Amino acid sequence: MLFGAFLIAAAVPLHAFEYYRVTVSRIDKDLYRDHDSKTLIETRYCYEYANRDNAILRWEGRYGTNKLIFSSDRVCDVIALR
Repeated sequence: MLFGAFLIAAAVPLHAFEYYRVTVSRIDKDLYRDHDSKTLIETRYCYEYANRDNAILRWEGRYGTNKLIFSSDRVCDVIALR
């Protein structure tokens, strides 16, 4: 019985997303800056023009599925933070 419970628990994926409020501006193609932390957010194929846009950064880790969610509801893939 205990073994079966372990298998069920092991089959449930553990996604540890962290969400951050950011205020971003586009500074170059696929590059945004958070005004509060001065962090550069590198995206992939993101064409959203932003000037101090209140956005959400969904961070899963360096190799996770990371997203930048703009106030317009546009979502872009994040490939790196610098």
